[in-house]
Amino acid sequence: MSEKQEALTKLEAGAEDIDIRAQQTSVDAAQAAANAARNEVAKMSLLAPFDGTISRVNISVGEMAAPAAPAVSMVSNSNYEIDALVSEADIAKVAVR
Repeated sequence: MSEKQEALTKLEAGAEDIDIRAQQTSVDAAQAAANAARNEVAKMSLLAPFDGTISRVNISVGEMAAPAAPAVSMVSNSNYEIDALVSEADIAKVAVR
C-alpha cells in the first residue's frame, strides 16, 4: 500500500482512542488556564455597587491599595430628592441646577 493510501485509511478509520484522550487533556488544560486567568482578572477588578461617575482617583498604577482607604470616589447617577425647610426670607436664594 502506498503512503497516501495508508494515510487515507487512517483518516477513514477515525482518531485512535489515545489521540482523543491526549487532545482532551490539552483542551482540559487550556480550560483550566482560562479559568485561572478569569479568576486573576476578577481579583484585580473594582466593582461599584451602583451606577455612577468616578469623581476622584486616590491611587496610582502599581500602588498597593490600603484596606481602610478608598481607591476611588464616585457620584451616583441616580436622581436625588431633598426635603428642606427654607425660611420665606431665603426662598428667593434657592436654585436647582
